[in-house]
Amino acid sequence: MPTWPSIPSYPPNLFAGTARYYIQYRPPYPPDLLDHIRTRSALSGSGVLLDLACGPGRVTLPLAPFFTDVHAVDLEPDIIAAGKDEANRLGLSNIRWTVGRAEDVEQAPGSVELVTIGEAFHRLDQRRVGELAKE
Repeated sequence: MPTWPSIPSYPPNLFAGTARYYIQYRPPYPPDLLDHIRTRSALSGSGVLLDLACGPGRVTLPLAPFFTDVHAVDLEPDIIAAGKDEANRLGLSNIRWTVGRAEDVEQAPGSVELVTIGEAFHRLDQRRVGELAKE
């Protein structure tokens, strides 16, 4: 059994007020990477994507067209609002944006086709998120 590192306790408002900078200065994920994820995941085109610690949707938005439903979760209300704005601008209406902790997401077992976590897995309770993703 692997030994899981203890996860530091991050304040829930760690990125408060940074949404516009996050969007302006964080580079997007390379399209080749996202294509590789789609190909390796053998997506059905009618499944559910769960993007945890989604930020403003850097994974959520480009992958949303390949799913029937998308659930994007992040702790920061400002970041979620920025993601919603961008989804509206792009005409994406299949995304449910939720302010909350990744560890608290409840999904029916087997209901999610793909779980993604961009650059935030190190900030999460990895054991708990891993357990949830296996369901």
